[in-house]
Amino acid sequence: MRTKQEKQAYIEQFREHEAFVDQLRKLHNISKVTPWKIPMWLQKRLTKWCRSRGKPFMRHYGGNLDLVVSAIVGNHHSAWLDHWGTTILKRPGMADEKVFVSEPYFHISEFPNPMKFAEELGIKLRIELMSWHYPGRAIRLSFREPKEKE
Repeated sequence: MRTKQEKQAYIEQFREHEAFVDQLRKLHNISKVTPWKIPMWLQKRLTKWCRSRGKPFMRHYGGNLDLVVSAIVGNHHSAWLDHWGTTILKRPGMADEKVFVSEPYFHISEFPNPMKFAEELGIKLRIELMSWHYPGRAIRLSFREPKEKE
């Protein structure tokens, strides 16, 4: 069992770490993620994909995104779908855009799966080295709806 001093030291160390992570987020201008939220444009694409295969999205998969992703990429290994949600992409001179992100501790063997997910749904994938979840340790996979001129 930890002493009161050990607990206080641990709490202080944790606070210092969180302050460092916040500095990284600010330095790299990393947008905050609303966890477990799927943007409406992606919900529509997921529903369309499922219905085109005779599987109503909510009923067939129980609304479980991991199961839908596994069906789309053709296997049951979707470790790349971690710390996921929605963020707002802000770009100068352009309208804000809701983007679906996943921020996994990534392994190269997982690389084909997010690409296949994007390809199957006709969406754009961007891979970034910094994430909101854990900058410098987890990467960010950003999926966005393509614009008509793309």
